[in-house]
Amino acid sequence: MKYIYFLQIACDEDQHESISAILNTQSTNSRLNSWELRLVEQETDPPIYFIDYFLNLLEGKYDELSRIGIERRYISVWMYYEYDNQCNIEFAPEDMKRLGEEGITLCISCWENPDWEPPDDEENSKTS
Repeated sequence: MKYIYFLQIACDEDQHESISAILNTQSTNSRLNSWELRLVEQETDPPIYFIDYFLNLLEGKYDELSRIGIERRYISVWMYYEYDNQCNIEFAPEDMKRLGEEGITLCISCWENPDWEPPDDEENSKTS
């Protein structure tokens, strides 16, 4: 399983450099219509608290972003999630509250791992 997290800011190509300077980090994409910061978490990695991470990166910088034409409605946090068999996602109320208070949209995209197979459970498959 793999998790991919994005901070995505819809913008024009000529705003990329300014956004990178304000957030003090470079975009991890080359698309023209958005600035993105991508984090990847493998199943064996420690958890990434991506909502907190991205909101901390934005904290105190909304006015600067607004001055270059970036409104909060152009900012979203994305979670791409590959799962096996079943998908369960849980978020802390504090994270949801913080996203809501900042006016940031949370987007989630899930897909099933096509290589997944259920475990072979001989005990449950025996007939009496």
